[in-house]
Amino acid sequence: MNIHFTGKQADIDRIRDAGINMVRTDLFWSAIEKEQGVFDFNSFGYDELTSELEKENITPYYVLDYSNTLYEEDGAFIQTEKGFKAFDRYVDEATQRYKNKNIIWEVWNEPNIGLWKPEEYYKLLKETAKTIRANDPSGYIVAPALAGLSEESFVWLEELFRLGALEHMDAISVHPYRSWAPETVAYEYDVLRELVEKYSSKNVPIISGEWGYSTENGWYDLHLSEEEQATYLVRMLLINQLEKIPISIWYGWENDGTDESNFGLIEYDTGNPKLAYQAINAYSYLLADYQLSERIQTNSSDDYVLKFVNDNKEEIFVIWSVGTTHEINFLSKGQVYSLFGKKLYFHDGSTLEIGQQPIYLITK
Repeated sequence: MNIHFTGKQADIDRIRDAGINMVRTDLFWSAIEKEQGVFDFNSFGYDELTSELEKENITPYYVLDYSNTLYEEDGAFIQTEKGFKAFDRYVDEATQRYKNKNIIWEVWNEPNIGLWKPEEYYKLLKETAKTIRANDPSGYIVAPALAGLSEESFVWLEELFRLGALEHMDAISVHPYRSWAPETVAYEYDVLRELVEKYSSKNVPIISGEWGYSTENGWYDLHLSEEEQATYLVRMLLINQLEKIPISIWYGWENDGTDESNFGLIEYDTGNPKLAYQAINAYSYLLADYQLSERIQTNSSDDYVLKFVNDNKEEIFVIWSVGTTHEINFLSKGQVYSLFGKKLYFHDGSTLEIGQQPIYLITK
């Protein structure tokens, strides 16, 4: 879950209750170093947040990012040697302070849509990775938080790979935002895997570091209802599992009341849960202790039938279609639950109606 807060215990509790086990947030350099050489992690609440996440067994995913006008005129970019050295001191302070906590450290956020050229970002990544590895052997380095999986972003990324960036990261983080269905990401993951294989022989996982759908009217020319947002959330998680993406970060926790509003699982002004929060609770609860086993083929490539199995060989099927509502022959008998965990009916092993909203069929 991507968050934009520190120190809100009630929100951490709700995140935990939803079965979310990782939290991503920016570790803003400019908020930590407001006076040259003085690093204050307490005033912005980072110490408290780290402590609360650790207590709840939630992994911190911290983004080391953004510039500092103490060293650079442009607060979104680093372009001087003085700035690079100062950023490294900030990284050194942060990774020393929070070492040995199995933190995921991400180097910057979406540099390909800013002023960063691949060679300049590579310099930052190389030095930052060196500092992290020296200070925090438990840390996990991800980069570059690539904005979009488009032809343009792949050109930028390939140049970064050509410089040798894959040797300095443990995983590739990408942000697969789109105005269409989550399942379309499969093709782009294949393109990305081929690009990795072209420039490295080591296994470098792909992670979905930030991805969401907004209920803001007109976002990406979409007009999603809360129910449609919840549907896409669960399908995003499921397609990432099918594509063997080990980490999926949803953007974001709360409607933030800005131009990027309404991505959240809860309301900005009241804190009331949206339907997406109910959906992720059902997903986490019903699939707890189950592992994805396989996708079962039907007569249509539009249909998704994912089989999950636990250690006792009990099975749960999660079923939906990217096409129109229709019936499929499905022999397995079991109790059917809605996207939101509501008990619907017992399936007797005959035809099963499926649509764009996933359903759960529990055979035990």
